[in-house]
Amino acid sequence: MPGCNYTSARARLPVEAGRCLHPRRLEAAVGGGPAGVHEQHAAGHVADTPALFLDSWHDYGPADTFALAELWRKNATSERTRDNVFVVVAPTTHCVYAQDREQTIVGQRDLGDARFDFYGLYLRWFDRWLKGIDNGVTRMPKVQIFVMGKNQWRGEEEWPLRRTRFTKFYLRSDGRAQSRTGTGVLSIEPPRREPSDTFEYDPARPVASVGGPDFGTPLPGLIAGAVDQSEVEMRHDVLVYTTAPLEKGLEVTGPLEAVLFVSSSAPDTDFTAKLVDVFPDGRAFNVQEGILRARYRDGFDKKAFMREASIASRAASPSRATSSGPGTASASRSRAATSPASTGTSTPAGGTTTRPDGPWPGTRSTTPRGAPRT
Repeated sequence: MPGCNYTSARARLPVEAGRCLHPRRLEAAVGGGPAGVHEQHAAGHVADTPALFLDSWHDYGPADTFALAELWRKNATSERTRDNVFVVVAPTTHCVYAQDREQTIVGQRDLGDARFDFYGLYLRWFDRWLKGIDNGVTRMPKVQIFVMGKNQWRGEEEWPLRRTRFTKFYLRSDGRAQSRTGTGVLSIEPPRREPSDTFEYDPARPVASVGGPDFGTPLPGLIAGAVDQSEVEMRHDVLVYTTAPLEKGLEVTGPLEAVLFVSSSAPDTDFTAKLVDVFPDGRAFNVQEGILRARYRDGFDKKAFMREASIASRAASPSRATSSGPGTASASRSRAATSPASTGTSTPAGGTTTRPDGPWPGTRSTTPRGAPRT
């Protein structure tokens, strides 16, 4: 067994002064922070160690995992390292990959047989790099993902997938998109002259966090993962935009970007965006979500407060792999929802924790138009 210099190995890890990067700084580096920060953090960090990255779709940072894998590959000092960076993404929540079962339930959603031999992979990985055994582990696909909806594992060679067709979906309505009984439409046709949608944020009646990613320690009474959003979507401070019933299956695999153009009566407030898969029986499971405090729309290293009647925009870029099935009369749909943030529950992916000291009481926000992209 080859000797291992652990001091040298640790020096190649993405840490500073023996500490992991602070979450806020890591957020800025790989999660949509100001331009140039990624390169600033990356400049002094190189890697000469093959790497295996693991995450879950309902964990808080799959987008960060893909970004870190790419950073590792980009800053590799040898072909051996550059050619041996792998990513595996399970459908579960935080750090429970090995809990996949023949019938895997994530939150409230049945994702079928999601079993994967993680422990076998670990042993083969370390046998290869610590014992020098050529066991074929480096010939596995560079990316292995579980496609929710199709409920199957699939191997790929890059991320985003080279065959991805990035498509813009627009938030449209006649000004009455409040709740799922409103007139909000999610469409590939861009809007023309259409009124804005508005909602009023009342911190005394916050929109609850229902499902979503977690940090491994969910609060009592909260369920992590995919949870039916139907009840939340009945609120009139949640704007809901829904496609027509899908005539054939639609797979959404890759980075998602939600761009909102908004104004507010308060100098600061929070916005959340959620992509939901609507089943024929009416259940609506969250696929991905993001949250952002308006003051940080230009980066977490600066504060840009809003001015009343002015328009501000911001994008969030998480990742997912999901497939919505076809339907007939009450077919599957895709749904986008925007809402004020809840106060002090779980933290959705790609955002900052929402605290009661954030949005001002009685905040009125307007969403002139938005363009989620998949």
